Amino acid sequence: YFFDVLFYILDNFLNLVINDCIDPWFIKDIAYIDSSSASVRRLYSVEDENKMCVALSKLVNKGKTGDFVNKWLKEKFEIGDCIELEGTKEGVGVMAYLVKGENKSLLADEGYGITQLIALLLQIENNINEYSRYNQIWNEDAGCYKNDPYYLKSFIAVEEPEVHLHPKYQSLLAEMFVEAYQKYNIHFIIETHSEYLIRKLQVMVADKKNALLPSDVSLNYVEKEGDGVSANRKIEIGEDGRLSEPFGKGFLDEADSLAMEILKLKPRKK
Repeated sequence: YFFDVLFYILDNFLNLVINDCIDPWFIKDIAYIDSSSASVRRLYSVEDENKMCVALSKLVNKGKTGDFVNKWLKEKFEIGDCIELEGTKEGVGVMAYLVKGENKSLLADEGYGITQLIALLLQIENNINEYSRYNQIWNEDAGCYKNDPYYLKSFIAVEEPEVHLHPKYQSLLAEMFVEAYQKYNIHFIIETHSEYLIRKLQVMVADKKNALLPSDVSLNYVEKEGDGVSANRKIEIGEDGRLSEPFGKGFLDEADSLAMEILKLKPRKK
């Protein structure tokens, strides 16, 4: 009987270890936002598993978005004041409105790029709401409970957040990710082709006012080698904002190459 119990304990322990190696805990807790997470609809179903519908349904009881979304909508991206939500009488759907001063329009009328951006903001805010209740610690100086940014991490994987966005907004994405990381301890895994996002991160590391350290950012460049096999290169951002080595040809230097080509071309004769 003793050996049966011992075998049972060892068997369960090994299963836990193997399962954790195959599917580690942190993978399960990573929220994923793909490049098509936005769903442009006039009515969002609360039973739909689309990420946009799920994000909106989590906020429907509040009636509108919170501080993080509103700050970035109004002060940074300058596209509105907040998102107001209205549920149908039957409780099966949600209508989302973008509020701009005294005007209010359906989010569906704002286009895909804005909707994609708001889908990302909503996911970040939902993470803040979900994890902040576990992060409350007593702050003696303030005399109240405040978030402890180093207590509990949350993770969000984002695929091509720059899709359909103006270059200025792509640059602002870097600031948004950094604020969520520094203030709410949200860690991001971002797949991007945006030069503007990368360049802004370099500027923020070089600018000491941002308190963004080189160790806070990890750049991994994936490129195909001569045999067609993809390989990963880790590129560091130095304290001066410079990259430890260049990206592959055509990523960050394409705009400069085209500008030089224009200068070399002779004007047409009239």
